[in-house]
Amino acid sequence: MEFIKLFEPIVINGKLEVKNRIVLPALGLDYTRHYNFNERFQGFYRARARGGVGLMTVGPIAVDKVGSAPSMPQLFDDTNVEPLRNFIDEVHGDTGVKVATQLFHMGRYSYSFLWGEKPIAPSAIPSKLTKHTPREMTKQDIDDTHRVFVEAAARAREAGFDHIEIIACTGYLLSEFLSPLTNQRTDEYGGSLENRMRFGVELIEKMRKALGDDFSLGIRIAGNDFMEGGNTNSENAEFAAAAERAGIDAVNVTGGWHETPIPQRLIATDRLKRTRFRGSGCRSRTRQRAPVPQSAGSVQPESPVVRPLRRVSPPQPPQPPQSSQPALPVCGRI
Repeated sequence: MEFIKLFEPIVINGKLEVKNRIVLPALGLDYTRHYNFNERFQGFYRARARGGVGLMTVGPIAVDKVGSAPSMPQLFDDTNVEPLRNFIDEVHGDTGVKVATQLFHMGRYSYSFLWGEKPIAPSAIPSKLTKHTPREMTKQDIDDTHRVFVEAAARAREAGFDHIEIIACTGYLLSEFLSPLTNQRTDEYGGSLENRMRFGVELIEKMRKALGDDFSLGIRIAGNDFMEGGNTNSENAEFAAAAERAGIDAVNVTGGWHETPIPQRLIATDRLKRTRFRGSGCRSRTRQRAPVPQSAGSVQPESPVVRPLRRVSPPQPPQPPQSSQPALPVCGRI
């Protein structure tokens, strides 16, 4: 068996050499209210780059307004292209870290009160998180959404990103098309697994055509949705293989949806601090040759790239002091 070491370099797409196999995934930092890539974002990512990560993902990045929130940067117009380019040039020069971005659409997880428009989704099935019912996407909506992803990808390349990732997990738009729970369409985008994969596969093909064969393109999927009646390892592995055939170079595996009954976060709250730990317990594999970065808790025994890790229980969070006042509820962002 070949042993791949964490600090060995890896080449993606035949050209993108990453100095080690440590990947910082996209994080919902909530550092803006105006869609801008401000100094607070830059300071956060600058520190992570100097810490020695190999591939650092700046994002999520909004591709349009209806599928996002102003708490994240955007690439639905040119506003952030220059600030991102200046930051990426700085990071490249100072650290040699490669910089990725994740293009993001929330689908039915979006909030209608933000823009006065209903969220869009494959089918008009209410979101258990927002309690809003989305509008079922028309064929024109599908074409328009593909277009805004492609336009955002072109801006990302112009800004100097080394790698672009499409989010297709966690209950967001692409995973809504993939899941029979949220996709009850009767056209070519619904029904069979092949049809439910069509929206994502077509998007990958269009982005690959726009970016060219020499640009590194990835996708983030769930190894298992952990939703009763939803997709399991088997269906998601089929999609990973189809995504690679369509033009994907790297598959990033996580697990679960935000509404899954399987815990995605353990959160302890007192009046002063919050501590959260994450773990998906996901087990999945790609059947092709794309590199497969994985989130904590999703290491797979079968993979030739990574070996199983001994599961270590997270440290216990500090206990809040005893008080005669009622305790605050356990809460946290999804």
